[in-house]
Amino acid sequence: MVRQKSTIPYYTDINTFLASIPSPGRTINPLFYCLRLKKLERPAEIYKPPFKRSFYFFALFVNSGNAQINYGDKTVTNPEAYLVFHSPDLVYSFSHDETLEGYVIYFKSECFSFFKPDLHEEFPFFNRLYTNLFKLDQASFQTLAPHFEDVVASYERSGAESHMEARARLLALFYYMKVFAAERKKITRFATPQCRLPWN
Repeated sequence: MVRQKSTIPYYTDINTFLASIPSPGRTINPLFYCLRLKKLERPAEIYKPPFKRSFYFFALFVNSGNAQINYGDKTVTNPEAYLVFHSPDLVYSFSHDETLEGYVIYFKSECFSFFKPDLHEEFPFFNRLYTNLFKLDQASFQTLAPHFEDVVASYERSGAESHMEARARLLALFYYMKVFAAERKKITRFATPQCRLPWN
């Protein structure tokens, strides 16, 4: 018997990934995209099997329905709210229903080519070995949401090709998150080394 080797999808283009979700949004900037996720009007079950992408994923969600996030060998089910820091080349999977709300930011490292030191050195919540997911309560979501809204709003109003204002605000948000994470040691942190899966 010949055993077929499973392959996991690997997305290098933000728009190709958005089309796979499916998401109606697209970006004309190949390095950067911001999305305000709103409740869907109709019941829906969205599932994305394990995949990898070559770009960063930074998100804040509030959940009033069914959600499940899988990364490495961890599974988080129905968190009240959560914050995700996901570096390129890590395995991730998710499912949620129509009630998930929040903010999603995708960016490539070239988006901050002007920034020194390295993103991973300055912002350790972006880890090359594992995804950082922080479970939050509703109050923490409400505290963080205006900062994400500021980035997304500046993305929507700034120049379509560069989004320079939005990128500067995102960098400021990373510094805010660095302080927030340090001050909030009581937040449950789930981190796991990248799981070696048969298709890796």
